[in-house]
Amino acid sequence: MINQKRITMRRINGKDFSKPPKVLLRPGAKTKINQSCINGNGKSYNGNHYKHIDVKIELKKYSLGLLKLPEDANAKCYYCESTIEVGASLQVEHYRPKDAVDKEDTNGNPYAGYYHLGLEWTNLLLACANCNGSGAKGTRFPIKYNRAIQFNPILTNSILDRTKLKASSSELLSEGPLLINPEIQEPDTHFTYSSSGNIKGKTEEGRTTGSILKLDRILLRKARIDVLRSYINMFNAFIVSHKRNPSAGWAMFDDLVEGVCKQMIDDSNNLELTYIQWRKFICSHFILTVLPQIDINYRIRVYLIYRDIKRRN
Repeated sequence: MINQKRITMRRINGKDFSKPPKVLLRPGAKTKINQSCINGNGKSYNGNHYKHIDVKIELKKYSLGLLKLPEDANAKCYYCESTIEVGASLQVEHYRPKDAVDKEDTNGNPYAGYYHLGLEWTNLLLACANCNGSGAKGTRFPIKYNRAIQFNPILTNSILDRTKLKASSSELLSEGPLLINPEIQEPDTHFTYSSSGNIKGKTEEGRTTGSILKLDRILLRKARIDVLRSYINMFNAFIVSHKRNPSAGWAMFDDLVEGVCKQMIDDSNNLELTYIQWRKFICSHFILTVLPQIDINYRIRVYLIYRDIKRRN
């Protein structure tokens, strides 16, 4: 197992915690929050607000690191970095469940959920159905310490007081969440990779998050290996071509290899691609991930080209 800082989940930047989409602040939204707090559950929410297109567009932008969302953009799950092809449909998910928390995380004691956070901007993330479904996250939310006390954030003058609702507030952070929130935490420090694409948590938070979200599920591992295999296949194709026609010399071979090396590094910095953290891992561990998969007689030459490209970037 290889220790590495970067992993499948990347830090999601860009969301302005102080400026929710207007749909989450409308009178109707406040009414839903108030009803939920009066009823003591999250059943009053119907999705008209947190599933609104304006909310989805904003979350999709952040998933790709973009300021504006193109029409053909293929957004990614905040948790596993998959697009819909691998991760199934993307959905707006509540980091802290708006409905009753799974009793597996409450020592069997009922907890009605974080219904006061049902329309809180910092509690809404973008997730695929495989990470967020009933067989994965669902209403799971394990913590280390004591659960936050629900309260009604709608003041008597119909003002929504978000001070204690934000995911970065001391009141919520003091719970000690064991599920990583990529908007306020650095996932890098909680996981490690193997050269074959397997994931292992280095911390309690990493182990818990990986287990609940099933970040090592078969389709994800296959998708990550396919990324690595695509680069290896290009290197091997150039090697086969050179073996068949050695009289062509090394210049063309070196140029082709250099092109792939540049592509690998560029890809690892392109937030619009899937599995950016895995791509970074490949680049950081070229000797362990790529070189063993190519002809032994070409390894040194390919590595020296990659090293030079890496140093220049």
